[in-house]
Amino acid sequence: MHITKIVWAAAALACWVLAPAALAAGEPPLRFTPAPGVETVLEIDGQTVTVSTTAPSGHHSRAIVFDTSMALRPAIADYNFDGYPDFAIWHTDEGKGTYSIYRIFTFSSTQGDFVELVPACGDAFIDVRLSKKDKLLHNSYYRDNQVVSCAHRYRRVR
Repeated sequence: MHITKIVWAAAALACWVLAPAALAAGEPPLRFTPAPGVETVLEIDGQTVTVSTTAPSGHHSRAIVFDTSMALRPAIADYNFDGYPDFAIWHTDEGKGTYSIYRIFTFSSTQGDFVELVPACGDAFIDVRLSKKDKLLHNSYYRDNQVVSCAHRYRRVR
């Protein structure tokens, strides 16, 4: 009975944590401030994410297309630990849906726009975790059909 309670608690926590991140078609855009005086708006329409950023240096807008049939979900976090929020768009894998695949974008104050991070290990960010204590971004990748862990510190984008 104790294990059943733990499983239900974990499931409830997962729903609570993931629910705010979901931004389905037809929902209002997600707005956040990646730096003082800068506003970014994320809009998801099917497999396309439109990113509009208004900064003192000007306005940038672009569409990012994802090659997946899975639902896209935004996540706002400080992925490079510079003190300002960045964003990621993630989806589950198209196989069994057991892991999450991320594309991560960090804010460049000089460009007034976001720059996509390139994984230090592997071809994609899979199952991303942030370690605030160590200021490391942890992810998994596949090498010779084996899951391998990677931890990397991404620098602030200028």
